[in-house]
Amino acid sequence: MGMYSFEPKMINISKHRKIERNDKLLILGEIKNIGENKAKDINVTVDLYLGDEFVKQCDEGIRGGVPAGETRNFEISCGGGRAKNPIVEHDSYKIYVSGY
Repeated sequence: MGMYSFEPKMINISKHRKIERNDKLLILGEIKNIGENKAKDINVTVDLYLGDEFVKQCDEGIRGGVPAGETRNFEISCGGGRAKNPIVEHDSYKIYVSGY
């Protein structure tokens, strides 16, 4: 196996929460590399829903990689803070590792 692992199941989102700060919608959380190799350029995606309807997608790349067994914090901005990018109405979200 090479220097980097490319299996999404090797990255675990160990915790996450949604907050509004300064009129922005943020998802804060932590990822953990549960694999045996360093994971590089991890991407975490959040899908917002209103009922069963998908209303918005946001994502953030976690740069620098995560060595095996280590954790990193992340912050995903999902709208707000500007008139042209308001926080969309939603009542739930799903979060997942979408690649690295």
